[in-house]
Amino acid sequence: MSRTRSEYRLQFPWPLAVPSDESSPALVLRGVRLSDRSATARLLLEAYRGTIDDEGEGDEEAVEAIDDYFSHIIWKHSFVVLEGERMIAMSFVVVVDDRHYIDPVATTASDKG
Repeated sequence: MSRTRSEYRLQFPWPLAVPSDESSPALVLRGVRLSDRSATARLLLEAYRGTIDDEGEGDEEAVEAIDDYFSHIIWKHSFVVLEGERMIAMSFVVVVDDRHYIDPVATTASDKG
């Protein structure tokens, strides 16, 4: 049985709140915004620091990387996760050379696992 592409599409009500226990704030999943530029750059640095993907980048290189992602991003399919006011994760869908990629997928080191 074959399916059409439209059968695989999900529509999320933005923002989407994920309940949590009483000791921690609820997580909020929402679309990424242009105003998230600085926060996503900081998250990118924190998520990759000390990993195999860490090339010693600093703040300026992280902002340049985010600007590059934003120049290829499909906004309606890219999101960030907030815990209270703190951004803890992100996932972008980008188009490069007419190919779609999910990149980056990043989570703060303290929230991995």
